[in-house]
Amino acid sequence: MYKFLTTCFAMFTPNAGERNQIKGLVVRLVRQNRNNKKISFAFSWDMFVNKACSGSLRYNRYKNKQLFDKDVFKCLDAYFANRILPPRVFITACDQSEGKFAGQNTDELCRAVKEYYAKNHKGWVVAVVLTACAYNYKWADVVNVPEHMLSAKEAKFVKSMPEKFLMTTGIIHNMTKVFIAQKFGQQKLKQAINNIKGNNPIAVFSLGGRTGNDDIVFDIGVCKKIWNKALVLREKGCNVVFISGPRTPDEVCDFLYEKCLENKKMYFYNGKPLENKGKKMPEWRVYAGKYKKELTSQYEDAGNIYPGILGKKKVFVVHTFDSFASCETAACGIPTLICRDVKIKKRKRPDCYRLAEALISGGYAGDFDDFLKQNSVAIPKFKTLPSVNGLISEKVTEACLRYKNFTK
Repeated sequence: MYKFLTTCFAMFTPNAGERNQIKGLVVRLVRQNRNNKKISFAFSWDMFVNKACSGSLRYNRYKNKQLFDKDVFKCLDAYFANRILPPRVFITACDQSEGKFAGQNTDELCRAVKEYYAKNHKGWVVAVVLTACAYNYKWADVVNVPEHMLSAKEAKFVKSMPEKFLMTTGIIHNMTKVFIAQKFGQQKLKQAINNIKGNNPIAVFSLGGRTGNDDIVFDIGVCKKIWNKALVLREKGCNVVFISGPRTPDEVCDFLYEKCLENKKMYFYNGKPLENKGKKMPEWRVYAGKYKKELTSQYEDAGNIYPGILGKKKVFVVHTFDSFASCETAACGIPTLICRDVKIKKRKRPDCYRLAEALISGGYAGDFDDFLKQNSVAIPKFKTLPSVNGLISEKVTEACLRYKNFTK
């Protein structure tokens, strides 16, 4: 029987979390449909459409629809210049920092992509929105809305349209046990991890950070609170590893780097980009602190040790609760704790509060402060979070088959 083979594509985003969500869905689509007799998906390394315009591709920042479409079309023209077969799945992720404009921005992007396909006779395309908010989407075909994004009223609205919306506990991601094992097996990483002496439990602090506005504050004051709590873990016998991310402020990276040099059994590894290749990211997401030379040398020696370090025995993760990465480790069965010391404006970002509560109350993660109250350190045990990737993959596959059958 003839099998329909297609690929996926997405607009480039400077946000690593969004890129990982998109790649996570594509990987799952490929894997989950290997034995599907009707359709299969191929992974494309150049799935991201490079920005070929000066605009932001955020609809609310344009004066009118025509100017927005012009920029989107310009990017797509460049992307399709060397492609014969058009992908049949377009994926975008909702940026919650855009507030009330987040839903409209993603839906208008879906509209522009669909109109480009129609104008250029490219046939059908399924538009997918990940980590969305409650919005009356007109152009998106599949919309994943994590329940922590919703108020009770919004949840009722989402449940009223099951053909379009898929409500999940947690977000889609790009982490699997296999991926962790592959990273853990890399020689560079093994050498770095061997520097962590002894057979004691390892507490890995996966750090979030600031956003482009003042909704989330991760300053030195917050950092010192987390550091003091990490000292408690060290005194109880833990090795402590701090890993920064793209949003971690430079001053926080520098503080932790200095402190870890002064303290045994405490280590800092940088996970923040050290250069802005092609200037695709906001400058604050690229490290420009006091230890550029040292952290560059560290990266050359060890690479980014996250998430490979999670393959180590006796390891647990402490996530700051501004980060949705807690869903990744909880879904991989890695013991996960949530630290609530980051300053987050609840009125603007209730999603961060809801996710922490959903994971903790559901038994998928624990509260870091409660864990610290234990007299000794025992690796915590929690339930494994069900795979969001698989649920969304099924819904996207169904949508593709509907379009394919309709357009025969």
